[in-house]
Amino acid sequence: MLAYLRKIAPSQSNFEFPNLAGRTVTKFRFPTAFTILFVLIAIVAMLTWVIPAGEYAREMNDSLGVAAPVPGSYRQVEPNPQGITDVILAPIAAMYDPTLLGSASSAAMDVAVFVLVICGFLMVVSRTGAIDAGIGALLIRLGGREHLMILILMTAFALGGTSFGMAEKTLALYALIIPVFIRAGYDALTGVAVIMLGAGIGTLGSTFNAFATVVAPQGASIAFRQGIVPRALIFVVCLASGIVHVMRYAHKVKADPAASLVSDMAEDNRTFFLKLSEAALPTLTPVRRIILALFGLTFGMMIIGVVGLGWWMAEMTGLFLAMSIVVWGANSW
Repeated sequence: MLAYLRKIAPSQSNFEFPNLAGRTVTKFRFPTAFTILFVLIAIVAMLTWVIPAGEYAREMNDSLGVAAPVPGSYRQVEPNPQGITDVILAPIAAMYDPTLLGSASSAAMDVAVFVLVICGFLMVVSRTGAIDAGIGALLIRLGGREHLMILILMTAFALGGTSFGMAEKTLALYALIIPVFIRAGYDALTGVAVIMLGAGIGTLGSTFNAFATVVAPQGASIAFRQGIVPRALIFVVCLASGIVHVMRYAHKVKADPAASLVSDMAEDNRTFFLKLSEAALPTLTPVRRIILALFGLTFGMMIIGVVGLGWWMAEMTGLFLAMSIVVWGANSW
């Protein structure tokens, strides 16, 4: 594992592109097609509050093969103004009908769209550097109390695993966390265990993991909330035992470095990972603090919506789509 991490570790090269004119150049970027479409959806929704609602009577048109409007049959009907929720769900409703749960019209499309959107949300948050900066600030603040990092970080990774399957998404964090544990007197395996066991235990006890717990019950035509208590019990018990195990191992290694399971690689690991960490800690700016708060708020809203408001795939997809836009906007400040 450690040898593999050395191969995939990012380069330390820094590239700078100087402004030859000596001043900042602002370039106008034409909005993407998706941005234009979303703006048009919002405009149309606002017009539903102004333009009177109406409809035509319809009858089957043999030449068209569909029910077509009857000329001269227009009449006004009760208005149905569209709100912010309708705007957010409109792109999702264009792919399948969210009102027909489990029907042939949605089939597996609702799951596929949800996975695409939540992965996009995680990518947006990751690109801001907020997660790396938050972990880096925590590691610095706990200087001298490194044993608490095991408890805090394993719990955080486990929560990520139990809510959205945070496993392979932690790959970039090894280069950030392993050097800190080595500096604290532990070995590289301690840092690996904190991330891998933390996220793995969380995924094992997937209470709200949309990629496993939500998808599987849907395929079996049962409510995913069924069995949540046993899953939560598995999560708590396994996480507690995992934290105790890693803490005991870390304490033993700090007291006697020769007790490390990778003691034969200790010098190579120190040379490689400590050099790698020189530029590995981004700054936790106020904007990144806000993004971290939005990140946690999003998953909190998902849990509340699913458990208390009867949300399902469409609403969860709309939540992560909206929060992706909010996070992107916050990062652009």
